Amino acid sequence: MEISLKRAAQTVQVVLPATADAEEQKFYDRLSKLSGAAFDRAYAANMVQVQQAQDDAFRSVAELGPFAAINMAPIKTFAEDNLRVIEARLQQAQQMAETVGANSPKPSFTAPAN
Repeated sequence: MEISLKRAAQTVQVVLPATADAEEQKFYDRLSKLSGAAFDRAYAANMVQVQQAQDDAFRSVAELGPFAAINMAPIKTFAEDNLRVIEARLQQAQQMAETVGANSPKPSFTAPAN
């Protein structure tokens, strides 16, 4: 999926970030200080939020109408082709959160919903 995303982004001349941004790093730093059940709950709660944001973003792009900008076609195709993967990841994250007793509070990091 990563290779096809890079290819689609290059086609529409979008540069993808190569490293974590400050918000992602802050979340990583917070997680690195946790262990055991506290880590599991924080990680699972955040994953539900991240996967939900990705699902929303992919769904929104996949549903672009035929009058969407022509240069968005590769991104729309990528979103359509990978929406099922994102949906499956969201379900897995929700199951994991339920298993570890995470209640999905607002995480320190969420995926951008561009």
